[in-house]
Amino acid sequence: MTTQEPYKFSQILYEFEFVTDNGIIYSIKFTDGAFLLSGLPPHIPVFDVSIDAVSLGRNPSPPKDLRAEATIVIIFHTFLREHENSAVYVCDNLDNKQAARHRKFDMWFNRNKTADIEKYDTYFIVEELEIYASMIVHVLNPFKNELIKVFGEQNSHYNK
Repeated sequence: MTTQEPYKFSQILYEFEFVTDNGIIYSIKFTDGAFLLSGLPPHIPVFDVSIDAVSLGRNPSPPKDLRAEATIVIIFHTFLREHENSAVYVCDNLDNKQAARHRKFDMWFNRNKTADIEKYDTYFIVEELEIYASMIVHVLNPFKNELIKVFGEQNSHYNK
């Protein structure tokens, strides 16, 4: 785990928010993500996660902030441990920076690994658009094996 002191964050159900020393407001939301996994049985819950800088304050873009990283990691771990959940993170591709987002997310995860959380990655192309996605799952999730299987099959669903 990172040694940086995380920011204090608020939580309302599956939504988290915090403000950095630079005045940036981050929002992390976990919503129903069943639509992301074609073929997932309806009784298996999975969440879609979005990480947004909803206000940049006076900054043109979010500066590197290890406390923000630590806070986002703590939020993921908090959410996944509460109910032994799973979440899928699809890297935003609207500005063609999805590969950079994936590398950053991968770096954060690797720097903050714990034994009870696992990450699986996929990459595929839909209508010439690159899609990077990660599934993060608690090891005690009772549907872990089925989630991993269905997540791994997504590449073949989208490349037809």
